[in-house]
Amino acid sequence: MDKPFIHNTQYSILICTLYKYAVLANEVTAHLRNHHQSITAKARSKVAGLVGDIPGIIRSQADLQSFQYPDSTVKPIAHIAPLQVDGLRCHSCRYMCRRVRNMQEHCRVEHGWQNDWQKGGNVQKRAMAARDLPWATGVPCQRFFPSRAGSRWFEVGRGLGVAVRGEPLEPGTDDMAWFVALHVDQQKRFEADAREEVSTVDEKLEPNGWLYRVGWTRDLEGLNKM
Repeated sequence: MDKPFIHNTQYSILICTLYKYAVLANEVTAHLRNHHQSITAKARSKVAGLVGDIPGIIRSQADLQSFQYPDSTVKPIAHIAPLQVDGLRCHSCRYMCRRVRNMQEHCRVEHGWQNDWQKGGNVQKRAMAARDLPWATGVPCQRFFPSRAGSRWFEVGRGLGVAVRGEPLEPGTDDMAWFVALHVDQQKRFEADAREEVSTVDEKLEPNGWLYRVGWTRDLEGLNKM
């Protein structure tokens, strides 16, 4: 049976190797039932029990309230979805998102920012003018969870040669070529790091290969109906 989870010991979370996002320990059974139908009920129960025995594992939505997100200088994190390079980062705090409307709302509510673009006037002229926005654009980012608590985006790769733009990207300009090149470069970097990590998996020695670390090869043998 293929291992459905990786245990990321640094952040004490489980990551689904198929869907590329984190799964709470208390939701393992439901996740396996809904997304890994080839795993039998007996195997799901066994996996949930093994997960429950991992010290310090993130178990519930409540645990995520005090979750420590990675520092912005970390490399892209393997096994979760590859980084996105269209992140927006607030200059005044660590808040990140990927939608301008969400960032505008954050800056307005949290930092008292006022949008200097009002309705009316010469829209084309204003679009060509430089703006001093309170956020950076083109910031590489990832996230662990796709929804609910823990789904916030966080910056990765700062100081590792990943460029951050101060102005929005304009389709049809050199910025678009820059965007594509950056995405390709970061995708290659991400895949290389992931291959390097996977290649070091050893049944007795590899700490991130959770299936091997807790002995799935032995404990779950024969539990898959395939």
